[in-house]
Amino acid sequence: MTKATALLLSVGFLLAAASAASGQCVYVISTGYDRAAEAVLAEGEIDLDYTITDGLGVTYEAYTGGAGHGFPIPPWIANDPDSLWISPSVNANAPPGDYTYEIVFELDDSIVDPSEMVLLGTIAGDDSGLDIVINGVSTGAVFGGFDTFKDIPRGTGFGLLQEGENTVQFIVQNGGPADNPAGLRIDGCVAVGTAGFRRFDISTGFDQGSLRLVDGGENDDDYTVSGPLGDDLPAVAVADLPIPTWVANTIQSRWIGTSNPDSSGPAGDYIYKIEIDLPGDFSAEDGVLLGSFTADDLVTDVLVNSQSTGIGGGGFTGLNKFPLNAGRGLFVTGTNTIELVVQNGEEGPTGLRVDAEIAEGPPEVEGLPSLFSLDTGFDNETGMTIANSSPDDNYVIYGPAGSGIADLATIVPDTAFPIDPATGPWLASSAQSKWIGTSEVSSNGPAGVYSFQIIVRVPVGTDAASLRLIGGWSTDNAGLDVLINGVSTGLSTGGNFTVLQPFPEGAGLGLFQSGDNTVEFLVDNAAPDGNPVGLRVEAIVGTGVVDPTDLSTGVAPRGIGLLAGGEEDPRFTVTGPAGSGIGPRPAVATPADGNPIPPWIANSTASRWIGLDDGDSIGPAGTYHYDLTFDLPPEFNAYRAVLSGSWAAAGRGADVLLNGVSLEIAASGPDSLTTIPDGTGEGLFLPGTNALRFVVENSSAGSTGLRVEARLEILARASPLDISTGFDDASGAAIDEGVVDDDYAVTDPLFVTEDAVVVPDVATAVPTWLKNSSSSRWIGLPGAIAATPGEYRYQTAVNLTADQAAVASIVGFWAVDDSSVDLLINSVSTGL
Repeated sequence: MTKATALLLSVGFLLAAASAASGQCVYVISTGYDRAAEAVLAEGEIDLDYTITDGLGVTYEAYTGGAGHGFPIPPWIANDPDSLWISPSVNANAPPGDYTYEIVFELDDSIVDPSEMVLLGTIAGDDSGLDIVINGVSTGAVFGGFDTFKDIPRGTGFGLLQEGENTVQFIVQNGGPADNPAGLRIDGCVAVGTAGFRRFDISTGFDQGSLRLVDGGENDDDYTVSGPLGDDLPAVAVADLPIPTWVANTIQSRWIGTSNPDSSGPAGDYIYKIEIDLPGDFSAEDGVLLGSFTADDLVTDVLVNSQSTGIGGGGFTGLNKFPLNAGRGLFVTGTNTIELVVQNGEEGPTGLRVDAEIAEGPPEVEGLPSLFSLDTGFDNETGMTIANSSPDDNYVIYGPAGSGIADLATIVPDTAFPIDPATGPWLASSAQSKWIGTSEVSSNGPAGVYSFQIIVRVPVGTDAASLRLIGGWSTDNAGLDVLINGVSTGLSTGGNFTVLQPFPEGAGLGLFQSGDNTVEFLVDNAAPDGNPVGLRVEAIVGTGVVDPTDLSTGVAPRGIGLLAGGEEDPRFTVTGPAGSGIGPRPAVATPADGNPIPPWIANSTASRWIGLDDGDSIGPAGTYHYDLTFDLPPEFNAYRAVLSGSWAAAGRGADVLLNGVSLEIAASGPDSLTTIPDGTGEGLFLPGTNALRFVVENSSAGSTGLRVEARLEILARASPLDISTGFDDASGAAIDEGVVDDDYAVTDPLFVTEDAVVVPDVATAVPTWLKNSSSSRWIGLPGAIAATPGEYRYQTAVNLTADQAAVASIVGFWAVDDSSVDLLINSVSTGL
């Protein structure tokens, strides 16, 4: 459907409404649904759970639509017994604009902490869903499509729901020039967070299809059990448990065992088996068992695809965590078999309890190309520090031998000892990093050496040999060494946990490689047992060279991460309102001191705020100019260069000028980054030096600042009129090196004509040549780097209509080795 027809959001949830009370679902939010009756409303009734508000603040009742109303159903996906569409009017029509669909409900903590719940279901829309806002906080979730259901983004709302009243808003854009259908449909619920995160759940007594517990006495169809009672028998959800001896069931898993009421059986070994299919989009080689298990009497081994992991444990009064990287390297794409061997020492109750999943191993560190964050306690995806006592899923911690510590590192709370805001003694948290340690109070742990490890994935094509550690670290107690891929760098700290100790120039240079790299920090926790242990890293793996395409604010020279608060940004100058006496002068990196950050959006690993000074950047009302001068990289075709990224300003960003020409883009305020539209600046860049001006307006005296997270990019796209070398004009992508460019033929001095080939590895073979780019590459004959002297003719053909031919000209740039003699069009010399 076009924007001129309708806007509608739909969420389709896999869990039937009847299962909501007993399964993972704790509160149904389906549109057009009567929770009391456990059935949908009559078509045309008003859904009293929802209100709808337009951009002018006008509130509408939520009318349910159905097949009896005809258009827009179809093409909207049909209603079903679990949910109906809702709209601002009886016929679903509404003026263009943004609409907020709001539901308010209460949660209690009698089942599970509401902060561990998520929105679960599927979603569709027309035209597009802009956001899902929970208790005033944007989740960044977008959605769209009105003729099919799509999943609500996994984990939406985790950590945002709360005990008591909650407000969830679905913001949907209605396009078109005039009134057209608008609406919302949700077929989903608020659910326990695990149901939103576990893609490959292997929990016992849990139905992955309906996302609910199996009833006591029912078969767990996912598991079979073999042993003294027979082979491949159905495992049964235990109805009459020996509780409180056995650890209690939860909403996420329950005990399974034999078909006897108390799950009794003779002495011997019982093998519980489950099969899981892992698709091609899952990195099976990185698969691990993540979660916990227990058994009566005990698990003696866990086998993955018939291979022993050596994992065991029991103690049926509690759950045992699977060790870090459990089963890694044993999983395969396709069908996998997991077998847990349970020993029953004597005749009597026996059973198994698993609350776990197959997940990909410790995640890679996300970062900019050739720039990788090592910051502890920092979420690279959100650009914010991680909440106290939460896991840092970039780092794993291994304790001293025999300690049993092997898990994701935990964010040490920075509101009490040893990071008390007033007394310390550890260095206070920053907007860029926090301390990580054990999960114990105050990060206490036994004496001995701890290993903190992070994996950095360097993409193929990156010059790994040029990477090094840039930044600083702090430890409690002494930092004994930093190992890169198992090789010592010889770095150490004296255990001064009040400062970040800088890494020396060139630290780790030559130790990184393409692909996965392990960076390991060794920290000594001095005797006696029970002392705090911790690591703080605020650093990157970088080249030490500024990326010339990076135009972000607050980027430090030579690729060493970001500026510190109060440092000048040598690339940006700021000029204040007329008569203010401000500038032009270097802009200054704004400190993250609680004012103005927040309420300004927090800095990220890619950029930070700049302003007037090292304080609160307060200035008079009026217009401020932040100016940046930069050189376009020589491999960039100025006609193809564009500005990509986002920006924010305080008070508001009024405009951006490129070489004096308005780009007509604005930023609404400092609490979020505004995306720079695709193709911005196309055709306005100049070869060589260019100038950008960010215009910021403050309506009243107060803090002012600029945040830019942007870079130069090449706009490469398919076009039948493109004659760039080494470029496929049909797909809009560069051709691989060594591959024929079938748009070009080349004739050598002996008049032999062959297909032109994209010259391999130009930077290595001929370092003096201009670098290849995403929109063009060097071509020549095979072996052209050592070609016979003489004249070579490169020919390409373009089909033009008569109208095109009348106005056509060649626009762009070219380079040759050694020199160009002429450029002929239809055998006529241009004299170029």
